[in-house]
Amino acid sequence: MAYEFKFPDVGEGITEGTIVKWKVKEGDNVEADQILAEVETDKAVVEVPSPKKGAILKLSHREGEIINVGEVLAVIGEKGEKLEAKKEEKSSHYTGSVVGFLPEAEGETKRNVQNNKNAVSRPEDSRIKASPIVRKLAKILNVDLSGIKGTGANGIITEEDVKKAVSGAKAEEKNPEPKKIKKYDFFGYVDHVPLKGIRKITAEKMSEAVKNTALVTNHDHVDVTALAEVRNKEKDKAAKQNVHLTYLPF
Repeated sequence: MAYEFKFPDVGEGITEGTIVKWKVKEGDNVEADQILAEVETDKAVVEVPSPKKGAILKLSHREGEIINVGEVLAVIGEKGEKLEAKKEEKSSHYTGSVVGFLPEAEGETKRNVQNNKNAVSRPEDSRIKASPIVRKLAKILNVDLSGIKGTGANGIITEEDVKKAVSGAKAEEKNPEPKKIKKYDFFGYVDHVPLKGIRKITAEKMSEAVKNTALVTNHDHVDVTALAEVRNKEKDKAAKQNVHLTYLPF
């Protein structure tokens, strides 16, 4: 029987991720714990393993697309097994704390439909192809991602697209490679490559910590003359037993 494998809760409050790369394709046979895909969250790029052995009957998302926690990532079953057509499920919402979705109360659904009856329809935010890092940058710069045409792989919106939208420049059809500046310094000729993605966020957080944290260095002065004599005395005995005696045990 076909098994719907849903994108699991990877912890730390993560609610969505971007499919960076599929390691399998439809029709492939997989083993339990075999890596199915690489998914980028706003914390890191994680590898998602298969929960069971079987054949990949369906991949529910393409590379570059956003997947929410609890959404079907892949369908695993027997080789040649046919997938049954499923009826459209009722509206659901993510709770933010558990894997999966909980159905809304019927009355609440009716109220939402009534309230949104005259609302202007627009694409769902989940259909916008952008990683969590790019979404965070767009939020900081107050940029509407729905009006940006992505220049990355499979039309995904990149950080460069967001920055160009702010400056009013037209996004290029292809995302350029990071510009390398060759400079001679103390270490010789060094290539300087601009930080991107997770490394850029990490650098920003570390810089913020240095600015907002009191950096204190504490020095303790201790006379360890007697300790050094004991260590030197016992070092030869320890060496005969193939033990390298350091100051740590003391």
